[in-house]
Amino acid sequence: MTRFKFVVGKLAVLTCLAVVCYAQGTEGDTHLGTWMVTVTPPAASGRPAFNALITFAGGGAFIASTQNDHAIPSAGIQQGSWQRGADGQISSTEVYFVYLPTGVAVGTVKVRATYAFSDPDTLTGSGQLLLCDLNVANCNLLPGFASLQGKRVEVEPVGP
Repeated sequence: MTRFKFVVGKLAVLTCLAVVCYAQGTEGDTHLGTWMVTVTPPAASGRPAFNALITFAGGGAFIASTQNDHAIPSAGIQQGSWQRGADGQISSTEVYFVYLPTGVAVGTVKVRATYAFSDPDTLTGSGQLLLCDLNVANCNLLPGFASLQGKRVEVEPVGP
């Protein structure tokens, strides 16, 4: 009976590893994972470039946070969806809440972006912002496009 449990346990581990490998993009979705991205806003905005961490998850989920999330007014974590186009590029739409210093949400920002991958570890793209109400409706498009350049966050071995 112990040998049976051992074999079943090994099969379960191997099955889980196969699922994880598939979810991490070994089946062609090489964009899956987390990326450190430099966002350069349109020159007309007068805003300096900043860093963002973005994550493409299996199934189309998208999560991002920026180094400016806690500036005043502060912003929440960006959440949204991505999909691959016929040309191989990725398009995403994400939304985040904007808060007053008192913690009251006063609106949302919608970000629409496209990404291209020149190799499995390099991302380029562009994005645009829309200012919206709390229901992500009544949006106003801000002029210009931000430039996006990023590198994959690599898994590093533990040790000295």
